[in-house]
Amino acid sequence: MTDPLNTGLNAAATWEMGDKATVMKGNGVVSLGRPLASPRIQSFADWANAEMVASPPGYAFEISEPRSQAAGIGMSSEEFVYTDSIDDKPGEKIQQFSFNTPYASPAEAVCGRVAYSGFHVSIGMTNGTTFPSVCGTGDLTKQEKVLLYMLFDLATCVGDTPPPPACTPQTCDDLMVSCGFTGDGCGKVLDCGPCPLPIPK
Repeated sequence: MTDPLNTGLNAAATWEMGDKATVMKGNGVVSLGRPLASPRIQSFADWANAEMVASPPGYAFEISEPRSQAAGIGMSSEEFVYTDSIDDKPGEKIQQFSFNTPYASPAEAVCGRVAYSGFHVSIGMTNGTTFPSVCGTGDLTKQEKVLLYMLFDLATCVGDTPPPPACTPQTCDDLMVSCGFTGDGCGKVLDCGPCPLPIPK
């Protein structure tokens, strides 16, 4: 990233230019209680706890090779994870955030969503390796799980909540049911009358 003004991302965050590739580790924290935390941050925290990524009360986890290009975020961005230290040096840097597009537009004009991640999921040099051996084996790392969560979060509904689909209730005749109880196809129960008692033999 050399010029955020040319990418349309200038308002989404306070960007720091330059590669921060020398950093080796950071202390990631779920952004509970932060001023620009996502409205869904508690759901994210609950998920992080269930997936053993980060536990209460601090909801912290180690990040390998974090980056620090986002020193802060815009008023219409939603923060998920920040670091409170990188390489044991205190200083808050945003690691995960997202926003709807076009940026800061009213709900009726929203048509998409962007997720930003400030860390890699493949640690160290991978030159000369090929897929899938470069991926390693075993369970996902904590930061891989967080990135996966962010990818699924991209699919959340944006803009106005769509109305429920129309439903036309069915009748007993429509369903060819002559007696007893049955569903109308729209969540209600139809009473189609008493069924005749069986004739004893």
